[in-house]
Amino acid sequence: MAQPEPRPEPILVISAESRVRHPRRFIREAITDLRASLPIARSLLAQRLRQRYRQSSLGFLWAIVPAAFVSVVMTIGRKARFPLMDTGPIPPQVYGLYGIVMMQSFMEALNAERMAISGNRQLLSRQRVPLEGMLLAGAGEMLVSLTMKLVAVAFVCLLLNAPPALTLPLGLVAIGQVAVLGVALGMAMAPWNAMSRDMDHVMIFLPWVLFATTPIFIRPRTGSGLARVFALNPLAWLLDNARAYACTGEGSLSLLLGAAAALALLLVAAWFLTRLCLPYALERAND
Repeated sequence: MAQPEPRPEPILVISAESRVRHPRRFIREAITDLRASLPIARSLLAQRLRQRYRQSSLGFLWAIVPAAFVSVVMTIGRKARFPLMDTGPIPPQVYGLYGIVMMQSFMEALNAERMAISGNRQLLSRQRVPLEGMLLAGAGEMLVSLTMKLVAVAFVCLLLNAPPALTLPLGLVAIGQVAVLGVALGMAMAPWNAMSRDMDHVMIFLPWVLFATTPIFIRPRTGSGLARVFALNPLAWLLDNARAYACTGEGSLSLLLGAAAALALLLVAAWFLTRLCLPYALERAND
């Protein structure tokens, strides 16, 4: 009995033709690739986690070392009555701990997603591997790290006898919004990062700009120049809302819902932008 011929493997065609001319087909292909990328994302995530902590003496504990260091520094600053240690009703250690955890997760998400194309250009060019696999693996790596950091936050709050507010679940949602913002911005930056080295220079000073314009460790006095600078930074709104829900229960529901809608649109727009720019980014990256 004759054996049936195996089906040929699908061929990945990278064309310069704009896929915006066929929006329905573009969206259908994006959703199909997203579904097919889940096994690839799990495999890449496991590989990245092994590589990240395999030859480390502390292993996964490195994810909480910065948070523990901040807690110690803020405790010393409180005992020394440092004049800028104004965090309102939230203990300084908890205030700074939430701040550094959220900013760390934001930067990890941004850096992981912006490297999705340039760090995997050979795999994307030569094999039929959907881009979404790299994007989901980067987001998953950040999520694992964030989960470990939140465990450290819970432990510090227990030691300081600073119980969370009843609105803690909404605080976790707000913390997730900070991470999603990093994911969306990193995806939007991925094509530029693959086509130009300018992004490497931008990333040298961008963290310093964010640390200077975001209330990570202290809360500025109302009406001060620093408070006016923070008021112009959307990232500062998300951080303050997350801390308010997690610690005092006085967060803004309108901000939480508005941020959720805006981030959903931004995430989808960044995803579609990255898919549209992928052929050009791969061509420039392989030159």
